[in-house]
Amino acid sequence: MTGRRIRIIEHKPEKSFSERLENRVQALLASARNRDTSDPVVRIVERDLALALGHIRSVRNLHEQLRRDLTRVECYIETEIIQREPRIPVYVDRRIGERDMLRARLLTIGQERRRLALAETEKMQALHDRLLALMNRRNSLGDH
Repeated sequence: MTGRRIRIIEHKPEKSFSERLENRVQALLASARNRDTSDPVVRIVERDLALALGHIRSVRNLHEQLRRDLTRVECYIETEIIQREPRIPVYVDRRIGERDMLRARLLTIGQERRRLALAETEKMQALHDRLLALMNRRNSLGDH
């Protein structure tokens, strides 16, 4: 039997279109800082690109904080549910209503989490569309 070589291929997740777009804008802005552009239109477009990129970052950070807060509340409620579970020996559970109320709160948080994810997706889509339009405008102006 001949010696076979085993080649391990690591799967690197591909960057999404929005990540590649943001990276291109960052590279463009970095190169713009290194050169002096006297064209005011180019400077305005580059400033708008920087503002849109900053807005994307702030929206991303806001929604990350909201997700962390929701996770913290979910953990707190799950802890409360566990503390209200009947212990051995089994007795008449007087806390069943409390547990049901807490589970209902968890369902409400799940709905809020989905609503926030949808809102974030819509905001990010609009911001990425704006970023793409500005990038195209900047490219049509050419390198000055």
